[in-house]
Amino acid sequence: MAKQKLRRSNLVTLVTLTPDHPDWNKFVDRLAGPKGCNFRKTKTKGWKWKCAGGHDKTIARKVLKDMNKLGVLPYEINIDATLLTCHSFGGHCDCEIVLNNPKAEEDDKTGT
Repeated sequence: MAKQKLRRSNLVTLVTLTPDHPDWNKFVDRLAGPKGCNFRKTKTKGWKWKCAGGHDKTIARKVLKDMNKLGVLPYEINIDATLLTCHSFGGHCDCEIVLNNPKAEEDDKTGT
């Protein structure tokens, strides 16, 4: 879903990232990475990551804002709509967006 807004007299396309969007994995990879939840396997305690839990999506919001600022994509991400999409598939907090990512389950089934 794309809509447009006017910013500094330039027309900007707002896009909601969903699991079906071709750039979805860029978002999830950044969220899981060192500047996001920092998922990592330890030698003694299995997997570790940072997340405030509950319904906190502070890290995901920051990752999306950074993606907009850095010009990673040729459009601007509609952050609120993207986070609402995450919530709809069980991404209630930052780590659950990664752990409950429906695209990961699909990729596991197809071997990609």
